[in-house]
Formats: sequence, structure tokens, C-alpha cells
Amino acid sequence: MKIKEVQKITELSAANIRFYEKEGLIHPLREENNNYRNYRDEDVRRLEEIKKLRLLGITIPKIKQLYNGKVTVSELMNERLAEVQEEQKHLELTKSACENALKHHIELDNLNELTIDEHKHEWQVRLAIIMQEDTYREVLTRQQFNSYVARLLTWGFCLCALLSVFFRQFAYYYTERIREQVTSPDYYLPRNPFHYVTYLMYGIIFATIVLGILIYCTSNAIILLVLFHISLILNTVFLSICFYWKEDVSFLMRTNLPDVFISLALFALIISSLMNRKKRLLTKIRYSLLTWGIYVGAVTIVMIIKNGAALLTLIPVAVAALFSLFMIIEWTFTNMDYERFTKYDAYCLSTNVSNIAAFVISKRGYYGSGNIFRR
Repeated sequence: MKIKEVQKITELSAANIRFYEKEGLIHPLREENNNYRNYRDEDVRRLEEIKKLRLLGITIPKIKQLYNGKVTVSELMNERLAEVQEEQKHLELTKSACENALKHHIELDNLNELTIDEHKHEWQVRLAIIMQEDTYREVLTRQQFNSYVARLLTWGFCLCALLSVFFRQFAYYYTERIREQVTSPDYYLPRNPFHYVTYLMYGIIFATIVLGILIYCTSNAIILLVLFHISLILNTVFLSICFYWKEDVSFLMRTNLPDVFISLALFALIISSLMNRKKRLLTKIRYSLLTWGIYVGAVTIVMIIKNGAALLTLIPVAVAALFSLFMIIEWTFTNMDYERFTKYDAYCLSTNVSNIAAFVISKRGYYGSGNIFRR
């Protein structure tokens, strides 16, 4: 059955159904001729179960553990019951405070006379949660959300451009020093002189995968921001030292990398402007890919003018094309699927763009095994 039929049966929105698919909780089949989702009875049954669990306040990670066989329903219920008992304690405190306000006729002009023991542990915990929610769960309009994402990505890519200038000098000094040693007739190297660079590249790839898993698992906005910046630094280092064994390619990458990152920052601002001016322009993947194609074409022309019409010129173009593709796919699908936006959603989008592992992991189960551009 199609998603509209599932919506009628389960009374869930299309965005919710796709979200549960993205989280790997349901696995609809794909039609061979057009790659559309085909939901089975077991998918509908699973959605009904998820709806009941969510009504009881069971979180998505806990539901995943349930269906992966890591916990039982009884264990979940006991854990939730303990949480509810803690919530009841807080509700009793809140009830007592509200009754006290009514009893003493507290109004706006004497609100500070309301007695709340703010140093009590329960109030301290509750205040910390509320303050975080107020900051990161503030509901944004679509325009505010797109502008916020654009600012984050622009800052991130401009930071990468600055870092690439620094790492360019470092990489040049390191590789040239090794090449001088290698060409010296009195110098003997028992192994590849660039083996440390090779190990560093492997380390960055491994760290990127680990960060991608952490990004996928965390729900803390501050941690996401930290991982976003770490991912950007790793990207810059990796791109600054890659192709070190080819002097001409390495030189081309180092000299053009700042320009690539600046072009990506400009692309983020252009996407935001287009989405805010034409609200539905980039909610169709074909229009987004057309915009991406125009950007890649413009970058190619600039690189050819700067470096000449050589085949090597396509290497920095490919880097710009890859990052911009991640950006526009993630950005477009977020605008397609979401009706309400928060700063936390902006952090998630930006972090997925900055980390290829996070991007791939976040799409696991969302597009199935078929063409990712089919909705």
C-alpha cells in the first residue's frame, strides 16, 4: 500500500512515517518499475506499535533497542514507570507551588514573593532541562531555519578556508623537506618517507567514521556543534595532505582549497536566499540538482580560468561538487519533510553536511536500496 493509505490507517503524518523509516524501525519494499515505497501489513502493525509506545513516552532509541532484541517490553515498562514516578515527584512540587501562588493571591506585581526552593535538587534538574529546551528547541519559521543553517555553513566553510591556508604552508614545508632528503645522495630511507602522512590519512578516515556514529547517536545540541567543528578541521587536514605522492596534484589542491571552501560558503548563502525567496523552489529534488549543476559549472569555469584547461583542474572541482551535493540533498529533504524547525534541526543538518559518514548513516534505511533521488 502507498503512504497515503498508511496515513489514513495509522493517523500518522507522512513526515513521521518517513522518520520512522529513516530510523530503521520500518522497512517498506520498493516497487521495481518506479522505486516507490510499498508498505506491507507488518509495517502498518509496527507503526501502530510505535505509536502506542510513543504515547507512553518511550523514546525512539529505546524502541530501537526493543525491536533489536536488546530489551524486553517488561524492562521498558519498568524503566518508564521509574521515570514517571520521578516526574510525579516534580509534578507534586509544581502543584504545591501553584497552590501556594493561588493561596497568597500572587499576581505579576508580586510574583517574586512566590516561594520556590530553587536550590532544591529537583528544581535544579528541571531548570537545566528547561533552559536547554528554550535555547535549542525554539521553533523557527522556515525562513529563520534556512538563514540559520546558511550562517552555520558559511561560518564553517570560511573557517575551513582559513585553516586550509595554514595547513597549506605546513604541508608544503613537510613534503618539500622530505623530497629534499630523498633526493640527497647521502640520505638512506629504509621505508616510504611519506608513511607518516599515510598513517595520518588513515587516522582521519577512522576518526571521521567514529564522529559520524557519534553524530548519529547524540541528541545534545552542544555536542553536535563540537562535532561539527571537529569534522570541518578533519576535512581540511585530509584535503590539504591528500595526493601528497603527486607533487603537481598536491600543489594544485593546496593552492585551490581555500577557493573551494569560499565557493561552498557562497553556495550556502545562495541556497538560503533561493529557499526564502521561492519557498517551494528547492523542495523538488530535480530543481535542487539543477541548482547544484549550475554551481558546479560555475566552479569549473572559475578553476579553468585560474589553472588552465588541464585535467587536474577537475580535482578541486570534484571536491566542491561532492560537498555541495551533500549540502543540497540534506537541505532539500529537510525542507521537504519537516513542517516545524528548531535550532537543533539546523545543527543536525550542518553536521551531516560536514561529515560524510554522518551523512551516509543518517540516510540508512531512509531511501532503501533504490535510487536515492526518488521520493
